[in-house]
Amino acid sequence: MFDKNYIHLVFRRALKQDEYFRIYLFEDELVFVKLAGQFYHQDSLFQSGLLIPLFVIPYKIAQARLEKRIDAVEQCLQKEGVKGLLKDKRNFRLKRSEIWQVQATGQNGSFRNAVVSNYEFHVDFLLKDGEKHKMAVAFGESNLFVRRKLQEFGYL
Repeated sequence: MFDKNYIHLVFRRALKQDEYFRIYLFEDELVFVKLAGQFYHQDSLFQSGLLIPLFVIPYKIAQARLEKRIDAVEQCLQKEGVKGLLKDKRNFRLKRSEIWQVQATGQNGSFRNAVVSNYEFHVDFLLKDGEKHKMAVAFGESNLFVRRKLQEFGYL
């Protein structure tokens, strides 16, 4: 249905830097590839509010790294496949047999989310062992696209 087989989600951290992931969708597994940290999109910079001038240079450095990282990930996927991606300890996979349920939730119209972040929509990966991975839809990614893509691969 859609031409790309991945979505972008963010692990939000309270005391640490957020982690920006590209999730490759396959019929039998999801592969989570860490692409960046806090400053992965220009809207994440503007989330800094009055501190924007302090973060402009780190943001520009992060954008250059992100572009290089995306190129490296794509090359690795083409040359070595999923096994190549999983050599990086920051990346991981969830096999369909490990996943109990995937939930897409949202809080439209929340004042806090409208002012503070883009993270009003979440995707929760509930595993059979009781573990839960709660990720937010990333800036620049459509909530509708994420839902449709997960449905296309039978995860929702």
